Amino acid sequence: MRVIPGSHSRQDYRLHADDSSDLTLNQVIGDEQVDDYAIRYIELEPGQASLHDVGHDTAAWPAGG
Repeated sequence: MRVIPGSHSRQDYRLHADDSSDLTLNQVIGDEQVDDYAIRYIELEPGQASLHDVGHDTAAWPAGG
C-alpha cells in the first residue's frame, strides 16, 4: 500500500469523482497533487488491518518492492 504520512491533516486536497469499475470509492486525488517524494510504501502481514483517512492507494508494487 502507498501512503502519504500526514495527509490526514491536510485541508487543501481537491477530490474528484472517478467512476472506474475497479474502484470501491469514487473519490480520488489527482496525481498532480501528490508529491512522489512523500509517498511511503508499507506491506501488511496477513491478518493485519490499516485504518486511514486520505492519501493512500493500493497501486501495483514497483519492481523489486
